[in-house]
Amino acid sequence: MVRIAILHDERPARPGRVTPEMTERISAAGGGAQVFCASSEEELMRICPDAEALCCWAMDCPSRWIEGAKSLKWIQSLSAGTEGLDPVRKSRPDVVITKMTGVFCLPMAETAVMYMLMLLRGMPFFIRSAQKHAWVKPPIGSSPREAAGLTAGIVGMGEIGDHIAEKCRALGMKVLGCRRTPTGEEKADRMYPLSDIKEMLPLCDMVVSLVPASPQSRRMFGAELFGSFKQGSYFISMGRGAAVDEEALAEALRSGKLAGAALDVFEKEPLPEDSPLWDMDNVIITPHTSAMSPANMERAADTICENLKRFVNKEHLIG
Repeated sequence: MVRIAILHDERPARPGRVTPEMTERISAAGGGAQVFCASSEEELMRICPDAEALCCWAMDCPSRWIEGAKSLKWIQSLSAGTEGLDPVRKSRPDVVITKMTGVFCLPMAETAVMYMLMLLRGMPFFIRSAQKHAWVKPPIGSSPREAAGLTAGIVGMGEIGDHIAEKCRALGMKVLGCRRTPTGEEKADRMYPLSDIKEMLPLCDMVVSLVPASPQSRRMFGAELFGSFKQGSYFISMGRGAAVDEEALAEALRSGKLAGAALDVFEKEPLPEDSPLWDMDNVIITPHTSAMSPANMERAADTICENLKRFVNKEHLIG
């Protein structure tokens, strides 16, 4: 009988609950698997010191528990990314690591469209004016704009990018996509390999970064790349904050190269209080919440169940 542990504590940064119904589903998917739920590493070590499978948020990696879990063969990340589990890859190369698929697409796509419409309609300016009780029209040349007819560029095009593309089209927008190596299955009107990103950027009114963390992507959105953006375009950062050079971004906003930005992720979180981005009238800042939804854990259960079936049957795991 397979033993699977779930490490998850309900808090603002990790919304959603592991319900009895969910554990029953997971147990059934594993042919009667034993499911152990813990809210801390200490509890995990106490109630299930040696499971064969673990579900946890990548950034909450229980390294001490993993060190002692000699039967561990598989870790299912509850996150879309798995870079927080990189130490495990080095210390336990025998352990298979999989990421979540399909869980965060809907909230991130809705958030991306919200950012786009807020930027185009001048909401950062209006919100700041309202806080001052000031009835002020936007400056000349900054009138609210329509999304229809504009072009959105999605860098790091994948599953989440496909969902954003569908919603952009519903607004009448054209969608360009960029990823290291396009597959031909992306839902963009045209795809560009990452090597041709400078060819794509000048065509985009909106650029959405969904770039994952890697040594190659660190600060890729710097002065040189921002220089390739269309004059007066907008930048939305929802992937990993380390992909953006925040000083170069601030300068692009000051110079008017960028008309505005919506930022959900940052190189250092929380964003330092002395960052100039806080005080810019054309910037939206949210605290890494674009993927949050109470429905995430229910969707995550679908992936866990599918992979657990495959794990029991010694089949290839997805993600």
